[in-house]
Amino acid sequence: MARRSVFALAAVSRCIKPLPTISLVSKLPYGLASGECLETLRSPSTKLNFRTFASDSAVPEPTEVRLKSNDEITASQVRIVRPEGGHEVLSLAKALREAENLELDLVEVDPNADPPVCRLMDYAKARYDKRRRRQGKKAASKRSQVVKEVRLGVRISEHDLTTKLNTVKKFLEKGMRVKVVVTGKMSANGMEGQLLLEGSTALLADHAKMEKEAIVEGSGRVTITYSPIVKKTK
Repeated sequence: MARRSVFALAAVSRCIKPLPTISLVSKLPYGLASGECLETLRSPSTKLNFRTFASDSAVPEPTEVRLKSNDEITASQVRIVRPEGGHEVLSLAKALREAENLELDLVEVDPNADPPVCRLMDYAKARYDKRRRRQGKKAASKRSQVVKEVRLGVRISEHDLTTKLNTVKKFLEKGMRVKVVVTGKMSANGMEGQLLLEGSTALLADHAKMEKEAIVEGSGRVTITYSPIVKKTK
């Protein structure tokens, strides 16, 4: 019986085709099959390099476009725009001389015009102001994502309410969003909290706008979220 089982296993083994052997080492690039190179691949520094490659795929921030100025301008004639608003077509030599007399830079703002348009300005100061505005917008965008929370008791006194709302105004002036939460014993529909928030909204009218109406989140809790009003600078 055992002898018959051995013959059966031998027949089955002849029918089964062996799977092809895959050598991981053979798949490595030339020069990486040695033990020394494999140890290098296992080293922590190599893993850091792999992470560095992955981070290189991130989209870089747009770089500032630098305009041609002064001696970099190649056109023979230019239309200069003066600080007070007047403009005139001059030869490049005369335009450079006028810029030098005014202690300003001649900056080519529209190279595709005929003749190219150049503006008289303090170019270093203009670039600095532009960077400051861009950084200010980025900081304001980050602040607008921050949500501060201020809690009010449903039976808060007038003095304490004024103090709390002054805190809300300070957050709003910094460009932050504010979530005001009214807590305490209220009716099922939170009417007391909603009335308190309506009064608070009227007092904050010059500083904030509601993102949506007050929400009753459960027993003894009514919330509202304010966003700062962006005032246009002249």
